Amino acid sequence: MANLTSIQHGDVLVVGFTESKIIDTLRIRQTGKELHESIPQAVCKKLLVNFRGVSLMSSEMLQQLINLRVSCLNQGVDLKLCELSPNLMTIFRTTTLDSNFDIHRDEEKAVASFSRK
Repeated sequence: MANLTSIQHGDVLVVGFTESKIIDTLRIRQTGKELHESIPQAVCKKLLVNFRGVSLMSSEMLQQLINLRVSCLNQGVDLKLCELSPNLMTIFRTTTLDSNFDIHRDEEKAVASFSRK
């Protein structure tokens, strides 16, 4: 079963999650694999990860996101995140990951921000 969905929004590949809680180790590993597989699918080098509906994730999933960020940097893909719940934003702020990711309130603003570079 796929853990991610993906749609093309203009020249931005938008991936989202199928689960509201990302805490199971096996699912996290599969999700990380799917996230990395989405990098080459971002043919315009623009990848947006939308957290709509995600209420909880483990620290192991945070590591997957850090790995994704590094891979995107190495491959010249612009990565942004959006629609993090208040709970997830607290986790990102507490771990200072909010300063390492370009995070936007909603998908429309995030997509628009790609063209401002």
